[in-house]
Amino acid sequence: DEHLQMMLREPTMTERNEAPNCWQCQFFQITHVAAFPYACRAIGFKSKQLPCLDVLRVDGRACRQFIRKQSPR
Repeated sequence: DEHLQMMLREPTMTERNEAPNCWQCQFFQITHVAAFPYACRAIGFKSKQLPCLDVLRVDGRACRQFIRKQSPR
């Protein structure tokens, strides 16, 4: 049941009142472009600073695309 799955899932960062950290996100990327060294593959933009900071500045809310990187097994 979809409702049960939602209840059993881990809370999102927003629900825990934590700010997303791009360094821990699977969509974060280093571009190696000096003017725009960071990128977000989920939203599709490059930035001079961490993308989560640009999202907060522009949208007024924490990034909602954040998905934590999987730990190596």
